[in-house]
Amino acid sequence: MSAVARTMVGRAPEGVPSAPRIWDALQEACAVFAARTAVQEGTRACSYQDLWARVETNRQWLQDRVAAGPIVLVPRNDASWVALVFGAIGSGRVPLLADPVWTAAELEHVVARAAARAVALPAGCEAPKGLSLRGEADGHHLFAVEEPKAAESIQLRDDTAFGRFTSGTTGFPRCLQFSDAAALAAARSWQEAAGLHSNDRVLCLATLNNGLAFNTSLLSVFLTGGLLAFHGGRVLPRSLEKSFDAIDPTVFVAFPFAYELLVKHEAGRVPARLRLAVSSAARLAPAVREAWLSSTGLPICDYYGVAEVGPCTFNDGSRPDSVGQPLPGVSFTITDEAGRELPPGEAGLIRIGTRSMASAYLDREGPPFSASLDEQGRYVSRDLGCLSATGHLVLGGRQGRMVNVAGRKIDPLEVEGVLRQLPGVRDVLVCGEESPDRTVLAAYIESDSLTREQLMAFLVTRVASYKIPQAVVIVPRLPRSSTGKLSVGRMRSAHDWRDTCRPPR
Repeated sequence: MSAVARTMVGRAPEGVPSAPRIWDALQEACAVFAARTAVQEGTRACSYQDLWARVETNRQWLQDRVAAGPIVLVPRNDASWVALVFGAIGSGRVPLLADPVWTAAELEHVVARAAARAVALPAGCEAPKGLSLRGEADGHHLFAVEEPKAAESIQLRDDTAFGRFTSGTTGFPRCLQFSDAAALAAARSWQEAAGLHSNDRVLCLATLNNGLAFNTSLLSVFLTGGLLAFHGGRVLPRSLEKSFDAIDPTVFVAFPFAYELLVKHEAGRVPARLRLAVSSAARLAPAVREAWLSSTGLPICDYYGVAEVGPCTFNDGSRPDSVGQPLPGVSFTITDEAGRELPPGEAGLIRIGTRSMASAYLDREGPPFSASLDEQGRYVSRDLGCLSATGHLVLGGRQGRMVNVAGRKIDPLEVEGVLRQLPGVRDVLVCGEESPDRTVLAAYIESDSLTREQLMAFLVTRVASYKIPQAVVIVPRLPRSSTGKLSVGRMRSAHDWRDTCRPPR
């Protein structure tokens, strides 16, 4: 070990309020693998030794400029942001990893709900209101909250190391608190299941705030001494091929839309050393899966994770009808709504036991996290599925999407399926919206050309009258998270469905 590397090993930095186990794990990895490349974007590379120096610089920078407490980070995928995330963890300023697609107004809401003390943004990004610039370094702008919300408004646990947000598919994203132990358990479970080792070169398209990146490609890669690579610029077939050439990855982590692009444009030229292709966050079309396998000879492996509990399954590609088997330390129980366990092959609610589970929400805006746990401490998800005789998990939709309108039960998926048949509809989400006196069925439509009248004329001959949405919002682009998922919370804040609502029938 070099003299420089030896100086990295030692006690945790002063001022850290609790045992910094993530800090210790990263510190040890950077010492052991000092000369190896830790992070690469295109042809730019950063060694483990250099990464640790940047982490330490950021730790001190944050301690000098902002008070202890939650700090919202809006990360980009590069070495400077990796260093800032870990520097924040080491400084005791609990980093809350926000989605880069959120607007300044949405960030302002997040800051208030979490009683954050500061916000770190990439240079050039619009800052939320109520902030004052406290410093600039390494492409980051650090803003302090001028009038921070009282700390009593939140419940920040002593063991919280960082926060990530729910996807927002059922409402405004809520911040989840995770301990060092939970993060390390998630990283080591994925490391074991995926067989990560020091010669792996992991190309990750997911942004750092997303569980797919955080759990499979951040800490887990560094614990093994592997290389974490990022794709610069937009996700386009030709630019992806350039990243493949520059990085020569052994593991490719992406969302379904990336595989769809590569297959559609016949850009299936896979790096010679690629051994694992991982997809997550949404259903991968069977045709895409088959086309990829046909052109590359490599199966796409599914990863199933839940924001509240971390990574759950790994699929080696042998069972494409499932999302795989539970990761080490993860267990599934399938039950009916009353909590009675169901036998293999029978579908019901998925209950998850894991060591990587969140510990609490960082707000008082809804039910506490404990309300989502059963008596055994398992997380009761809203996902439906069944376990095969071999222990593979097969997903089967979501619970609770049924909408009760004037006593009639309506399945939004049925209405969405009909609307997707209408030319001009690029995407659609149907859901129930609550007013003081009733529930209405609302349809959010992504289209450049359609009118409400055209939608109604199309639906009236295809669905029963009570299934026709009473509120219709048509916009050129529906709000999405960085994973590509539609965001109900962002839609509701940006578009008032009441302005389009018909009188009750």
